[in-house]
Amino acid sequence: MKEDLPALESLRVDLAALRRRGVDEHEVQAELPVDWLAAALCDTDAEVGEPGSVSLRLLLQPEGVVVVQGAMALRFSVPCGRCLSPAAVDGNTEIFATFMPGAEADEDGPADEDLDPDDDSADVVRYQGPVLLLDALVAEQVALAYPMRALCERGEACRGLCSNCGYELNTLAAEVRRCPQCHGEVPLTPVADPPDETRDERQDNPFAAALSKIELD
Repeated sequence: MKEDLPALESLRVDLAALRRRGVDEHEVQAELPVDWLAAALCDTDAEVGEPGSVSLRLLLQPEGVVVVQGAMALRFSVPCGRCLSPAAVDGNTEIFATFMPGAEADEDGPADEDLDPDDDSADVVRYQGPVLLLDALVAEQVALAYPMRALCERGEACRGLCSNCGYELNTLAAEVRRCPQCHGEVPLTPVADPPDETRDERQDNPFAAALSKIELD
């Protein structure tokens, strides 16, 4: 867990107390504050404007094993992959993990000498002591919610920025093919020109010409 990540007491479960009461199933409902989410995403360019939430169900198994399953609700924004305007991200995700006791047994459970979990599995987590810390698990899921690429509200219609000068092409009428700032020719979208474009027009457009060369190769 990140060292600067604030602790959330609602994500810390006293397993020893649950076992003493004979509880084998426990529910955790927690709000994820904006500052906590921002800390979990501090290594990214994400902007968090509202709190999230997480709902977890803990199943206490023999030999100190705890199965955790549930869901997280989360929304934040990242720069659009084309125009850099804010792009909304839906970070809702399912959570599943198996917690195994570490080499040292807690006060109410045996050591895990007979356990042979797959420590390389992302779903297996080691823990020590009587208190199960779920902060790191949830923080990891928050970080994994960051998308590889996101588009603004225009979606695939976003024309992005001029590759020559960075002018915002979404301000232009749909049929405009020349950047008003650098006067370079720009495609209708950053992906490719329409299929009925002539070869001469493609040759005038360096971006489309490069695509044509790739297709011919």
